[in-house]
Parts: sequence; C-alpha cells; structure tokens
Amino acid sequence: LKQALDANFFSAWNALRLFVQQAVHHKVHASAVLIGSVAATAGFPNHEAIASAKAAVAALAQSAAATYADRNIRVNCIHPGLTSSAMSSRLTSAPTVAERLAKANPLGRLGQGDDTAALAEFLLSPAASW
Repeated sequence: LKQALDANFFSAWNALRLFVQQAVHHKVHASAVLIGSVAATAGFPNHEAIASAKAAVAALAQSAAATYADRNIRVNCIHPGLTSSAMSSRLTSAPTVAERLAKANPLGRLGQGDDTAALAEFLLSPAASW
C-alpha cells in the first residue's frame, strides 16, 4: 500500500503543490492534469492498493479544482481504463486474454498511451478553459 500511495498519490500531491505555488507566484492562468484510474471506482479484484491510491488522486484533483478555481488554476483528473503498456503486459501478453479484455471495452480495443496523452493535451489547452 505504501508503495502504491508513494508512486501515485504522494507524487501527485507534491507535484501539484509545487505547480500551484509557481502558478500563484507568477499570477498566471494554469492547468494541471492528474492521472487516476477506473480501478478507483470499478472494484477490480486484487487492486485494493492501487484503487485506494487512485481514489485519493481523484479526490485531490476534485478538491484542488474547487480550491484554486478563483485563482484561474484548473485541475482535472483522467481515469483511463486498461491501457496497453509495459505495466499491463503481464495481463495483455497472452493473445486470448488481450482479445477478451479488448472485447470488454465498449470501443473493442485496449487504450493506448496516445489516447490518454491526447486527452491530457486537450485539458491543458485553452480550448478546455471552461
């Protein structure tokens, strides 16, 4: 649990805190994007530690968004589902398992890092300013 909290929640907490300090100091409009996970709310077996840590990240983003909105600092949190990556390769390396997992997704495929990156890019842009 400590490792999951350190890698997910406390890293987000510390980075966001420093980001906000700089944005306030420089009096700039700013946007931060934190990375959560559907595991925070979906109830996957054997995901207690990561689900708890990612739920904390989601709560941090929600509270920070409310706290800093009056200073023109936006905070959002992306909650990707299973994404094809080195971390998920243990689950997705077997073709039959990967196919079953992809079919469970409404889009019929696993997410890719670029999917999450594109959403983050939008949320960080002026186009997402409201």
